[in-house]
Amino acid sequence: MPRLLITGGHLTPALAFIDWLRHEHPDWSVVFVGREYAQVQTKQPSWEREEISKRSLQFIPFEGQKTGHFNPFTFTQTVGQAARILREQKVNVVLSFGGYLAVPFAIAARYYHLGVVTHEQTRVLGRSNRLLSFLAGKTAISYPDTQVPFYVGVTTLTGNPLRSQLFVANSPQPTWFTPTLARPVLYISGGSQGAKALNELILPILAHLTQDFLVIHQVGRRSSLRDPLGEINQYIEQHYPNLTNYFPREFLSVVELAYFYPRINIALGRSGANTVAELTAFKIPALYIPLPQANYDEQYLNAAALAQKGGAIVARQEELTPSRVLELVRQLEKQQESMSQVLGQQPTSFDACDKIFALLLAVLNPTPPVKSSPNDSRA
Repeated sequence: MPRLLITGGHLTPALAFIDWLRHEHPDWSVVFVGREYAQVQTKQPSWEREEISKRSLQFIPFEGQKTGHFNPFTFTQTVGQAARILREQKVNVVLSFGGYLAVPFAIAARYYHLGVVTHEQTRVLGRSNRLLSFLAGKTAISYPDTQVPFYVGVTTLTGNPLRSQLFVANSPQPTWFTPTLARPVLYISGGSQGAKALNELILPILAHLTQDFLVIHQVGRRSSLRDPLGEINQYIEQHYPNLTNYFPREFLSVVELAYFYPRINIALGRSGANTVAELTAFKIPALYIPLPQANYDEQYLNAAALAQKGGAIVARQEELTPSRVLELVRQLEKQQESMSQVLGQQPTSFDACDKIFALLLAVLNPTPPVKSSPNDSRA
């Protein structure tokens, strides 16, 4: 039975692959290495442990070093911890979905002659994946035009895995969604961690938005510093005591998204790779406001590729005001039909998991590292 270790910073495609693998190849076993907190400084819980636990898989918490904060002394210890996990879990192959967390495991895997596959979700190879591409036996990309540095070797186009649960027909209506009037649906998403800047752009124009739309707003999870949902509820109580047609939520589950995606008319939010891929798959036109500090401006590139084809609108956060956002939402509404047609012409990677699995088979080492004794001094 092959033993696969999955890690990296992008949970959504990892979950999509895990679910596919368990259905198509139940003889494979999986261990997941992830973060306890999405942001260590704020103690904002990550969704990783919760989602992996739902699947009755082993979750191993792990803290790595971001590539921009390299410390050679502590990094050596981190690689040693990764090596210990590979030995104790008797891992045969490693799959990375990008991010700094995967780097020590790729280094340790090379030490043990284990195969490594890394996957890039965005339209530009990320900082960690630029290093991982040297360590991995195979590097997978999601788009034909993904920007890859000249020094990176051969890449394989696989596409970005999409969660199969999103496409389940007749998903139940969430109990909290209780509209009193029939309205088009506007979905607002700040990504899995929420987006304070987006919330601040949206709140002043809520009264206008809810006149014409049922607004589903994913606001982000609570942390030690902020309570986005609490802040929004307080703002509404002070400024819109009689507001209707507005449904703020910390986070939307995959089952809830499966209900809403076929019903969403237009969207507004960040342009992370998975958000863009899912909205595109459901032909939902969006106003994308890229995260300003994203590495290599990756979120802007994700959105700009669609905007250039007429399938989206992209705007820089620093150039926006609430009134400008409202104008762009109105523009999006007017162009909804033509944009949906453009999005329907974009390729959707329903076979991404098959292609990634083929890469794993190509690098699979059938012999896992030997579990060390208490006196073992290896890495």
